[in-house]
Amino acid sequence: MEHSRLAEDEISIGINHEAVHGSIDSASRGTGKAERERFREEIHAGRPGGVGQNHNLQLVDPHVRNPELHKLSRLRFAADRWFMGAVLVARGNNIFKPLGMADSGYDSNSAVIQNRASGYTVGQNGIVNAGYIDMTIPLSAGALYSTTEDLLRWEQGLFGGKLISPASLKKMTTPFKNGYGFGLGIRVVNGQEQIDHGGGIEGFNTMLAYYPAEKLTVVVLANLNGAAPEEIAEDLHTIAEGRTVVLASERKVVKIDPKIFDGYVGSYQLAPNFILKIMREDGRFITQATGQGQVEIFPEGDHDFFAKVVNAQITFVTNSQGRATELILHQGGRDQHAPRVEGTTAEPKEHKEIQVDPKLFEGYVGNYQLAPNFSITITREGAHLFEQATNQPKVEIFPESNKDYFLKVADAQITFVTDAQGRATELILHQGGADQHARRVE
Repeated sequence: MEHSRLAEDEISIGINHEAVHGSIDSASRGTGKAERERFREEIHAGRPGGVGQNHNLQLVDPHVRNPELHKLSRLRFAADRWFMGAVLVARGNNIFKPLGMADSGYDSNSAVIQNRASGYTVGQNGIVNAGYIDMTIPLSAGALYSTTEDLLRWEQGLFGGKLISPASLKKMTTPFKNGYGFGLGIRVVNGQEQIDHGGGIEGFNTMLAYYPAEKLTVVVLANLNGAAPEEIAEDLHTIAEGRTVVLASERKVVKIDPKIFDGYVGSYQLAPNFILKIMREDGRFITQATGQGQVEIFPEGDHDFFAKVVNAQITFVTNSQGRATELILHQGGRDQHAPRVEGTTAEPKEHKEIQVDPKLFEGYVGNYQLAPNFSITITREGAHLFEQATNQPKVEIFPESNKDYFLKVADAQITFVTDAQGRATELILHQGGADQHARRVE
């Protein structure tokens, strides 16, 4: 169940070892005021998830974190199981009260909840109010509100044996496929096992991570859509381990001979259908990922470059002649190697917008599950249709037939599969050479 609401600060950050009583809101134990303000500065500077004002500048799409993610279509998203979980939680006495989670509950659009935060998202021209959603729709997939302190109590209860048996916890936290267990992601970050789950809904994104070896809980809640909570959680874990976090605003641009970059220009394969192109344009160094917009990168050394719009860095590995044989993408706590590939990639197909009856859109509006923790929401505003993926801003899509739509900000298309009544039962996302099916979820 995703924790999509917070009832404390606009950006609420908590980090705690179990040996410390109580969590820390809007701060992190062991860091001073300057460090906390720097985290806030990154958020309020318009860098939720690295999109800023440019919603197509996410350097790596969510599926490239795991190139096999598209194979998760065989994993059934059991909404009925989540519904039963919602029933148990809604009764309060089963979980919230025993754990002392006094600031958590099932959200209501009509109820007055003290200190409840408002949600925002990134629009075409900056930050805007998030769209309305009735909390009965997401239910257990996103209708709970909480605070960092309460979510610390949740983690202590879950991993401390207060909620389920050790045998059940073991099953829950054992990866079944592609690093996914029973409702939780399990992966290794910086050599440490990390058990986590992110949340995303209109106006809110969250990250809750637990490190068993350290008995460390990291909670980040944000009321601005974007991938910032995941990045901040990783940075907080780095700080908790006594290591240094270097923010994009702290990186220094150095001058290099532009001719050095000529040895880096080319295409690099990060995944079977995902390429990073490196280009030089009038002294500017550019990278462009498959299906995404261009991102300028800046040198901090002859071989090391960084992006300012997203927390990502690139290192070029060269031969004795200075020609790059591969690049290493440093992002999200991972170092991803991409070997150089020769030849040119095919130019994207040209898409032409046509006029369709906007009444068709009503059959497409809804939520579609692309992966256990990643969905696409389709909304309508008058004669315009929009898609919004988890942790990403809302983007307009344009018809090239009654059922086929395309994005103008990225090389991606969507096909709606409908029943006899014209209601979509699934959509197919065409991007990066892959066709990914996303079933409608109620």
